[in-house]
Amino acid sequence: MVRVVQNTILPLKFINFKKVNYEKKSISLLPQHVASLEKIRQVMSAAHYASRSIEFYVRELRFLFEYYPEVLPSDITETHITQYMIYVKDVLQCGRDK
Repeated sequence: MVRVVQNTILPLKFINFKKVNYEKKSISLLPQHVASLEKIRQVMSAAHYASRSIEFYVRELRFLFEYYPEVLPSDITETHITQYMIYVKDVLQCGRDK
């Protein structure tokens, strides 16, 4: 199998595929946000959730934390979550499957 890269065809074995680390992509997260993301990752791992499920939940929580950068995780309410879901649906035009 081959892939075209900048008008050059390279075999797939030469293309660098990296797993995305979602926490490192953001510079707006508070230390409490990062700690909460790690805690949910550990809890879900201990509960034997699939790695893709863990990745999905952590990514979605990171998006929520970025939407409310000054709100501590312990202070996020159901209203915050509802407002964020409306933002995702109406502004980003994403459905439940996102």
